[in-house]
Amino acid sequence: MQTKRYDVVVLGGGIAGVAAAVQAARCGMKAALVEKTIFPGGLATTGLVYLYLPLCDGFGHQILFGMAEELYQASMKYGPGQREEKRYMGIFSPASFILALDEILDDAGVDVWYDTLFCKSCVTEGRLEAVEVENNSGRLRLEAGCFVDATGDGDAAVSAGAGYTEGSNTPAIWEIHHADGALKNSRALSDGQERFCGNWKDYEYPGVSGRVVTDFVRDTRRRLRRFYQEKYAADPELKHKFFSMLLPSMATFRRTRAVTGLATMCNANEEAVFEDSVALINEWRCAGPVREVPYGALIPRGVKGLLTAGRCISSIEESWEWTRVIPAAAVTGQIAGFAADMAVRGNVSPEAVDVKELQKKLLAEKFYLHRPDFCTFRRKREEKADEGHVK
Repeated sequence: MQTKRYDVVVLGGGIAGVAAAVQAARCGMKAALVEKTIFPGGLATTGLVYLYLPLCDGFGHQILFGMAEELYQASMKYGPGQREEKRYMGIFSPASFILALDEILDDAGVDVWYDTLFCKSCVTEGRLEAVEVENNSGRLRLEAGCFVDATGDGDAAVSAGAGYTEGSNTPAIWEIHHADGALKNSRALSDGQERFCGNWKDYEYPGVSGRVVTDFVRDTRRRLRRFYQEKYAADPELKHKFFSMLLPSMATFRRTRAVTGLATMCNANEEAVFEDSVALINEWRCAGPVREVPYGALIPRGVKGLLTAGRCISSIEESWEWTRVIPAAAVTGQIAGFAADMAVRGNVSPEAVDVKELQKKLLAEKFYLHRPDFCTFRRKREEKADEGHVK
C-alpha cells in the first residue's frame, strides 16, 4: 500500500473541510483534503443547498467573520449571487461556488484528493495515526500529525472508536428547475431558473447507513416526481416550461452523527459561558439569540490526534440546528485548521493545545468568543443609535 505523509489531513470537502484545510495550509502546514465526490462544498454545492444563511444577529450586528465571511463573498464571485437586504445572507449558484472554492484551495496550496473515499481509521494506543482511503489508483495510506473529521457523518471519528449521538432526518430535497418568468422571483438564480426545496414531515430516517442513504435518496426523488405529476395533471402543457434541471448528487441529510466530544453543546447549556469558547454563533431561524462554541465540542472523547468540524461536532438537540449550517460549518472548520496547526507545531494532541493562544488567533480574525462581550457591544451600539449617533 502506498503511503503519503502530511502535517494535517482533512476528511470531507464540504464547507467545514475546505475551511479547515485552507486555514491549516495558510498557517504553513502541508495539508491534504480528501473528498469522496469531485466537488468541494458538500451540501452547499453537491447538495444544491444554495442559501448562505445569515452572518448577523438579525438586528444589524455582524457576528461571524473570518472564513465564514470570506466564503460568503466567494460564493458570489463567479455567478449571479443575490444578497438579502434585511440580513447578511444570500443565494448563490452552486456551480459558481465550486469554481471559487477550487480557486481558494489552489491558492492556499492544499493537496486535494477528489473521487477518494475514506475507508478506515488506523489507531495506535488511542491515537489516530493514519487513515486508509481508496480511489482509482487503489488503496492509499495517509499519515499526519493531526486529522480533522469534516465528513458530516463523523466517519473517521466513529471508525477510530469515538462515541456519537444519532440523529434523524425527514425526507428533503433541493433542486434547480426551469420556470418561465423566474426573474420575477427574488430567489431566482438566473433567467428561467428557480429553486425548489421539498421538506416532508411525515417520516424520519434514523441515523446513517448504506441502506438509509439509498432509501432516503430514492424516497425524496419519488416525492419530487409526485410533485411534478400533480402539476402536469392540472396543466399538461406545463411540462414544456416547468421542469427539473438539476438534482443533488448527495443525500441532503441535516443530522446523522454528532461525535461525542470533551464538551457537548445542548439545550441545558445554550446560555452558558465557556472558558474555552472559541466562537460565537447565531440562531439563523430568528433574530437575536447567540451562543458559545466550546473548544471541547471539536475534540472527540477517547481519540487523540483528531478534531471534528461542521455538523458532526459534539452538538445535539436544538444546538445541532445552529451548528449544522453553512456559516457555522465554516467557523468550526477554521477553528479546527488553526488548532491542527498548533497541535502539529507543538507535537501534541489537539486536546493539549493552549486554548488561550488559540483564542488569540481567533480574536485576530475578529471572532467573538463570549456572549456577555457581544451582548454588551450590541446594547451600547443600540443605545448610541437611539441617541442618533449611529444610523
